Amino acid sequence: FFSSRRRHTRSLCDWSSDVCSSDLIVGFYLPRGPQDIHRLLALYCSLTAIMLSGTFIDFLGLRPDWPIIGTRTLNMEWLRYSSDYVVNLVAGFYRSPDVMGWHAGATSLLALILATVNQGSRRYRWIAISIFASGALMLCGRRKMFYQLPIFLILLGLIYWQAGRKNQVFSLIMLLIVPALGVWVFGDWIGNNSTVINYYTDNASPAVDQLQGQGWSNVLETVRQAGFWGDGLGVAAPGSQNLAVARPRVWQESGPSRLMVELGVPGFIAMLALIISLLRAAWAQVQQHLKLQDPMGLYGTGLFCFFLANLGSLTASGQILADPFISTFLGLSLGMSLSLARYSQRYSSATYLRDR
Repeated sequence: FFSSRRRHTRSLCDWSSDVCSSDLIVGFYLPRGPQDIHRLLALYCSLTAIMLSGTFIDFLGLRPDWPIIGTRTLNMEWLRYSSDYVVNLVAGFYRSPDVMGWHAGATSLLALILATVNQGSRRYRWIAISIFASGALMLCGRRKMFYQLPIFLILLGLIYWQAGRKNQVFSLIMLLIVPALGVWVFGDWIGNNSTVINYYTDNASPAVDQLQGQGWSNVLETVRQAGFWGDGLGVAAPGSQNLAVARPRVWQESGPSRLMVELGVPGFIAMLALIISLLRAAWAQVQQHLKLQDPMGLYGTGLFCFFLANLGSLTASGQILADPFISTFLGLSLGMSLSLARYSQRYSSATYLRDR
């Protein structure tokens, strides 16, 4: 299953990398136009909003006898210890607070994308869903999920500004304060003395230190431990410790250090170059379509910022990629952002044939 330091072979535990790569290709060829992306995002946000209702049921203790609420059925209780209090993390209908927090954050951001491309009553519906999801996000007790919101907002405003649509940045900012409004309303509802509120406010500065420590600083330590060639593909995959096979005793929390221990220095450099090239291509495409005021560009820009926000979170911790749906959705989001190039070619060909 696992390779030695001199011979790298593919492991069954590393299937998520293949899935993410194939989903990127599927996302590239999936949308035929803006309506396809709209239907996909609308379906996901609508279903997830229903699922997130379990978060508030769990938090308020409305149905303690329901086995599908919380993680007690799994004989798990998620706690976060701070200096002088304990935070009870909430999962709702999901199997863990991490998974619930990711879906809450994703719904909040993707509903904002739908709000930017809709008008009238439909826009208010997506704004309401974004506020609702932002409230559920606070209960997950995971800062890495919570900080995706400001990263998304900053990147979206930056891309609009660079695309020359400065007149729309202010109106965009007014719309994008929706998650902040949801956090403020929910925080006022549960009270400023709540352990959840205290957890986010008391631990704001250590989060930056944790990002640096769990991110790139661990890469150097991983090289020191695993060597130049690493320990082989699959050794750091979540769940691989449950296999009855000989394997190195490694545990890499951050995404970069996990890549380093599995791929080694040469593979890490190659993967980093691939990621940078994909991000540069997507950045160029969304800029081009925003300048043309193409509706497809609005979806592509939002999905690209959504992927970048998750990429920042994965720098601190990459364990969430063990969930197949999440890894699939992230691959699709980047693939659909890159599909703007295919959409441009088809649009140009249709315009040429029509003019002839």
